[in-house]
Amino acid sequence: MDSDATDIWGAAVEGDLYSIGQFLKQGVDVNAKNESHESLLFIATKRQQIPVVQYLVLKGADINTTDRNGTPVINVAAMYGNVGIARILLNAGSRPDMQIWIPVLRVALRWPLMVKLLIDFQFDIHYQGPFSKRTFLMTAAREGYAHTMRILINAGVDIHAVDLDGANALKFAIRNHQTEAIHILFEAILYREKMSAFAMGLQPRLGKHSMISLLHSDVVTTILENVEHEHSL
Repeated sequence: MDSDATDIWGAAVEGDLYSIGQFLKQGVDVNAKNESHESLLFIATKRQQIPVVQYLVLKGADINTTDRNGTPVINVAAMYGNVGIARILLNAGSRPDMQIWIPVLRVALRWPLMVKLLIDFQFDIHYQGPFSKRTFLMTAAREGYAHTMRILINAGVDIHAVDLDGANALKFAIRNHQTEAIHILFEAILYREKMSAFAMGLQPRLGKHSMISLLHSDVVTTILENVEHEHSL
């Protein structure tokens, strides 16, 4: 551990900006790390001390700092759903490593505003895991994160993408009895089919195999009733 930085860690935990400033004036390295290989910025992010994070970034803290496991600080902000800290880091130029980022982002999907922020910063919403080929929409559908699903769909995510086993987001929703997610996906499929037809100067198909006729049939109702019944058992 950096011997001259011993007491500054407590100041970062408590959000004590004055003490942090004094330590830095005395020559403590803004990027010093403790025994857990965590920097001041990393600790302040974990403790959700937004003013401290802002101050440290202005003082030149490494915005891509990691802990001993290689976890970037922005991952921590996402995991806790702290949009304020994530915005500070992203505005300062922090960009996550996709391979490290994916597991944390799947947790962050529960925070719709975090997802919206990442989309604003051109995050790849279509990304599929290298092994499972699972998308963020599939995870959101499985967990029933309705608001997040709508944000992803409105941003143009591929609703028909399939994982390594051939399952799409709708299948994940049905498997996990997520009634609202099923509704959202059926609505999205209908809307996109209609928009595609209009773009080609065609009327939406009304044949028995089209999504429009499906949505006006008893198929969806039956699926939803079965899901609700199984979930109540």
